[in-house]
Amino acid sequence: MNAAATADWQILGFADDGPGRGGSEHYGIPILCASGQIGDQLGLDVHVHLAIGDLPRRFDAQDIIFGPKLSHMVIGREALASERQVRRLARMAATGASVFDQCACALPHTIFVERGGAAATPRAFAALLAEEMAEAAIRIPKAPVDPGRVTAIESARLRHALIGDVWRSDDATWTVLYTDDDAAGLFPPCYSRVIMVRATTDASACARHVGSDFQTIGLALPGRRRLVLAEQAALRGAERFPDIGRMTHFQSPWDGSFVMDRMVRWVSLGGPL
Repeated sequence: MNAAATADWQILGFADDGPGRGGSEHYGIPILCASGQIGDQLGLDVHVHLAIGDLPRRFDAQDIIFGPKLSHMVIGREALASERQVRRLARMAATGASVFDQCACALPHTIFVERGGAAATPRAFAALLAEEMAEAAIRIPKAPVDPGRVTAIESARLRHALIGDVWRSDDATWTVLYTDDDAAGLFPPCYSRVIMVRATTDASACARHVGSDFQTIGLALPGRRRLVLAEQAALRGAERFPDIGRMTHFQSPWDGSFVMDRMVRWVSLGGPL
């Protein structure tokens, strides 16, 4: 007979889940410690700017660290076969780029859209995405943005106005950037509902942009090409390949592991057989 005995786990605080975010935004990575005697409690309403090794712990404690990770979307030409499909994809992509103001590992910063869709070009998809971002801002109100983040958003808008297209709100609520060239790869995360749409000739080749710091790739890509991209991206480090619209459906395993396996101690009675 096997039984599971749970350890005494506690959230010590939150580590930053991405560069450059201001102190007023309380997004981040929960730090868990398995210990019966934690010591002084660290406040859960502030970021913990301590090295993991400096946290108080028992000698047998284990660390479980989530993040920081990056995510993006890939849309194949088959998913752009009708206006209804395109509108639905744009709506789901806009929601995914607006939840938590992109301050979570599973949220996209770049969307690769394949050329050759019957109902929309990559640029047309970007324009439609901008409409849906405006709608999402009504459904999902944005948290206040600090001056440093506003400056970063305006800087991204100005840079990309010189090399591509920009759709934006009148303030810093949302931004859609577009370029025909996917050679530059992934857009450096700006967070705060800034999303880059890049045209690509071969959606299944977008796995080349993946590295060990990747978590989720939202896919609108059917059949064999979906499997090829997932296999190649997984070998490079990606861990999740949900359909677009389900990137924020948090599940187990997460970050490539079953977290409960780290929180459970298995014991046996009788045997061995």
